[in-house]
Amino acid sequence: DALLPLLFRHVACRTASQYKAFMDMISSKPLLNLGADAITLSLDHPLAGTVQIDYAAFFDVFSSLVGVSLSSLDSPITDALPSLARGCGRTLRTLELASSDYDSTISFEVLEDLAALEELRIDCEHAKFSASRSVNTFQNLRRLHAASFHGSLFTALSKLSLPNIQHLHVAMGMRKTDTFIKKHGSKLVYLAVPVGLNQTNMDALTSLKTLEILDTKKRVVFSMFANGSLQEIRISLASPLEYCREALAEFSKARLPALRKIIIADEDDIWPASDRAIAKSFWPRIAETFAAHGVTVVDSTDRAWRPRLQV
Repeated sequence: DALLPLLFRHVACRTASQYKAFMDMISSKPLLNLGADAITLSLDHPLAGTVQIDYAAFFDVFSSLVGVSLSSLDSPITDALPSLARGCGRTLRTLELASSDYDSTISFEVLEDLAALEELRIDCEHAKFSASRSVNTFQNLRRLHAASFHGSLFTALSKLSLPNIQHLHVAMGMRKTDTFIKKHGSKLVYLAVPVGLNQTNMDALTSLKTLEILDTKKRVVFSMFANGSLQEIRISLASPLEYCREALAEFSKARLPALRKIIIADEDDIWPASDRAIAKSFWPRIAETFAAHGVTVVDSTDRAWRPRLQV
């Protein structure tokens, strides 16, 4: 019994039998209050029809969760989300919602009690979201990561005040985010995006410090845009050399006056070491050209190009 609280710190229920075993242990050891010891919960939708599941009772077990990952958003789970929000509203920092269900719907009102939530991760291409302008959901939210999403997600989020939002990662591109950017763009300091960025977006991003370029066939070329606050570019691409040459061809310091650094995020060995390698590599020339504009190019280890001394 002394070890049970440690074993229950990270709870994962991926089958109906795991769910049943967990609930049986909770009911057989009421004095241990094992649910209060759990800090993370990962819940796949248990096998339908095998066990009758009371999700509200299941969520009521927990009171100190810091991270929750839900891989189903069908109605039995979404109907029980208020129980999770009430029980862990003061502790939950990260919530991940992932679902491939076509009929999933969720109203952000049911999550209004998640006062401590700092990070929301969405991977629900078909789930529909809604919110009213009167709710105060996600007052402490700082980071939003949308891997796949229905257009209703950003429409709903645009209705919320989100006073502390700073970080936006949109893996599908900026499609259907214009209303969100128009309302919340001035608060964002970090944006990660593969495609779809336009100058109207950039004009709204008045506090942006870091722009991360994600890999895709039609990636954003940062040097095509103007932004007065942008200080750092992170290039997370499989072929960063070709991209940098393309960006350099369009680059103007006047359009990006605050830019100081370009990070080749997925490469840790771009700088040639020998004279022969230097002669063949485009990286030193790219680094030196950007350096002439006051912009340092570094690899993933934060190492910059250092030209050899001429004797």
